[in-house]
Amino acid sequence: MESTLAELHRDAVKQLALDVEAFLIEHQVGATAFGCLAAGNGMFVTTLRRGRMPTPRTIDRVRAYLDREENAIVMARAGTAVRYQTPAPKK
Repeated sequence: MESTLAELHRDAVKQLALDVEAFLIEHQVGATAFGCLAAGNGMFVTTLRRGRMPTPRTIDRVRAYLDREENAIVMARAGTAVRYQTPAPKK
């Protein structure tokens, strides 16, 4: 049976909600802080929990945030995190 675009979107939102909840628990991040950082909306997680259907653009934005954070955590644990230094002033 062929899935409709709406069904695919609904499935993507369900999976995103599960992934967000797992991230919050695993990394002990508050829902408001996560929403601000990942979606630019402190109420994002609350409304997602209540059944909100974010746009595909928002889903992509939150997924990108999750990927960046997971990669940074893995690198930090491996001791390979990139340290940014302030460039020396030009003379």
